[in-house]
Amino acid sequence: MQAAPERTIGSLGALDPMATLGRIQCPALVVHAALDPLPVEWAHALVDTIPGADFVLLEGAGHFPHIENGDQLASAVLPWLAKHAV
Repeated sequence: MQAAPERTIGSLGALDPMATLGRIQCPALVVHAALDPLPVEWAHALVDTIPGADFVLLEGAGHFPHIENGDQLASAVLPWLAKHAV
């Protein structure tokens, strides 16, 4: 019988998420919060991988900007969405 971690994530090793992201063919916005414990370099790796992706850094926000400062997040995302509306 497999241990729980292997049952849970064992098959993920076969996935190649960066290659999948590289095939995105629609506008994309990567939003990163400056105080997020995830390094900003991860967000930049996404921007470098997704063709034509835009990037916004939310100053003073942590991992949950939609809770911590929803207005700041909306101010970043809504104009971007309006620019890409069809």
